[in-house]
Amino acid sequence: MEIDSVELYMQNPQTQKSFDKTLMDSMKSSFSDVHSINKGFVYFSERPAIQGTFSFTVRKTPMMGGYMILLVKEQSSLYSFSWSGEKKFFDEWNIASEKAIASLKTTK
Repeated sequence: MEIDSVELYMQNPQTQKSFDKTLMDSMKSSFSDVHSINKGFVYFSERPAIQGTFSFTVRKTPMMGGYMILLVKEQSSLYSFSWSGEKKFFDEWNIASEKAIASLKTTK
């Protein structure tokens, strides 16, 4: 599959919905109240990606989570998954992710 085909696949709302549902379903056994907040296709540092956020509760503490599947090159993606009860950790994750992604080779 060529890289342009993979990008088109990632842009398909059904692909985004399917990945998000699979992830939420896999977390339900440990976090019964987990639910998706949003999901969609984005360009992250000029790279195609599926990105989403979700929430759940741990011992009465509200948690926010995020995931991203980033297309690196044909047949190669980077998957990131994190959660926290504090917003500052998401901001720090984005800075660290941007630095890591900037060091990757181009997609084409």
